[in-house]
Amino acid sequence: MHDQQLAPLHPSFVTVYEQDILLSLIAEHLPWPALNMLAYWPAPAPRVMRVEARKRIFSALTPFIPLRHAPEFFDALEETGGLITGSVVRRVLRSGQDGVTVDPFDLNIVIRKPTHYHLHDLLTRIGYQSYQANPPARFSMTMKSVEVYEMSTTTQKANTQGDGRAGA
Repeated sequence: MHDQQLAPLHPSFVTVYEQDILLSLIAEHLPWPALNMLAYWPAPAPRVMRVEARKRIFSALTPFIPLRHAPEFFDALEETGGLITGSVVRRVLRSGQDGVTVDPFDLNIVIRKPTHYHLHDLLTRIGYQSYQANPPARFSMTMKSVEVYEMSTTTQKANTQGDGRAGA
């Protein structure tokens, strides 16, 4: 019955489409290291891996960066040589493990290049306010200062949809 309904389509389409669905269902439950191993499997596994990895990263970021600003945020990170650290990364790395959830409580960004105007402008537009702080003592020899961005609760509520996460 299943094959008869799809008979007008090329037979290879049915196989590829079913592989995509099955791999996607499996991928969402894989721990991060196992998910990354899909990159070495035959097609369509590498594409399914990239889609699932992207979902996990965006899911971890949405409490801090509304989804509609994600492309600009990643452009600004690349421009500044920045990378995300801390609890957001822990959530991504621990995702897919049954019974293990890490709710990110802050977004830590380390930038390599001193010019971070694009990133600063974006965070300000989203609703963050910033101030300068001294680096933790253990980093005082390698860092000059730390710029701290905090979002007011009013702005957080405006960016949040009904599910409690920053909205698109």
